[in-house]
Amino acid sequence: MRTYIELTEPTASDKAKIAFILTYLKGPAPSAWKRQYIVSTNNRSDSFDKFKERFNTAYGDPNKKSNALTKLERLYQGKRPFEQYLAEFLDPSSRVGSPR
Repeated sequence: MRTYIELTEPTASDKAKIAFILTYLKGPAPSAWKRQYIVSTNNRSDSFDKFKERFNTAYGDPNKKSNALTKLERLYQGKRPFEQYLAEFLDPSSRVGSPR
C-alpha cells in the first residue's frame, strides 16, 4: 500500500496515509486493532513511519531474520532455471542483510 500511496498521492499528509490504510483493515483481528488505534489518544500525533512501526509490531513476523535464514538454508536449485533460483535466493537474503 505504501507504494500505491506514493504513486497516487505523493504529497498526502501522514494522517491521510494512515486513514487510507485503516479503511482497508478488515476482519475481526485487524478491525479490533483499528478500533483500538483510533480511540487511543497516544496515537494522535503519529507520523506515517510510527504508524507502520505500530502495525508491524502487531502483525509483522516476530522471527523475520530467523525465518529468512531457515528459508535460505533449505533453498536448492534442483532442475529449475538458475534465474528462478537466484530470484528466490535474493528475496530472503535481502531480509537477513546478507551480501547480494
